[in-house]
Amino acid sequence: MTTAGISTKTVGRPFEKGKSGNPSGRPKLPVEFVSIAKKKSVEAMQILVDIMTNEKTKASDRIRSAEIIISYGVGKPQQQIDLSSSDGSFAITVKYVSPGKDN
Repeated sequence: MTTAGISTKTVGRPFEKGKSGNPSGRPKLPVEFVSIAKKKSVEAMQILVDIMTNEKTKASDRIRSAEIIISYGVGKPQQQIDLSSSDGSFAITVKYVSPGKDN
């Protein structure tokens, strides 16, 4: 914002067409960070197991620990979306866009 309180937002496309706004991509994690995470992952998992199996821990914390263990150990279940309606029909809208035109 400027001193007058008026926003100076870019109108239209801020980058040249066909060029990435981040050509280098996402920055890589430092090697030290990855190394520490790998070394501590077994310990972190054991902490989650300890929380999950400790009956003195709040139920919500035990459940969350179990969810994390399962999601990393087995994988998260796929989400499904029910598209059915009471009469068994559903609508799909398809929009044709001519190639080469600004969309």
